[in-house]
Amino acid sequence: MSHSALTLRAPLQLLQVWIWERFPALGPHLNPVRDGDPILARWHMVKKPNTGNVELAMALSGRCFQWRPYVMAETHQLIHKLYGETEKWVSVRPHLVEVWESFGRCVRVADLVGLDCIEQYFPHCVAMQFGMDQDVPGKVVFHSDGNSEIEWKNYSRPISDAKLYIPSHYFESDVTTRYLEWWRNSNGTKGVVKEAGNI
Repeated sequence: MSHSALTLRAPLQLLQVWIWERFPALGPHLNPVRDGDPILARWHMVKKPNTGNVELAMALSGRCFQWRPYVMAETHQLIHKLYGETEKWVSVRPHLVEVWESFGRCVRVADLVGLDCIEQYFPHCVAMQFGMDQDVPGKVVFHSDGNSEIEWKNYSRPISDAKLYIPSHYFESDVTTRYLEWWRNSNGTKGVVKEAGNI
């Protein structure tokens, strides 16, 4: 059997932080964050944990997956201004509060412009990470011509003439009944639920 090597270069630190935030049992102890510090400052120069058996740790930590780790932010963090004690509807208009405008961009389908690439972004496929119940992902038609300047202008255009739903800090998202039925009936899941029930 022959093995081939793969060289991968990417900002894997971002992926590592994403994993540590959502699987807290796998991550190190966090640094305290001062007022105005970016969220990533919590991970600066932390001591990497000695996980040992990563496969076992992942299996055990899957039960405590954090869909919205940022809602636990201290009151001085900008994200805390987004999620309040209760849900709210915000009228979207020019010169909207920055944190609401950012959230609006996060939940809007778009072409994301990267370094020498344009990727389609479908936030409705990962609604739970925004504190919303996951529904069956629908199809979205894009009319992209691959021009990064046009796509960037489209992404950064003002958000207007809409209402934005901001879930409560305490809301725990789940899947809709329609999603659950779709999942049970999809061909890719035959036997998965049965096997999980036997564990």
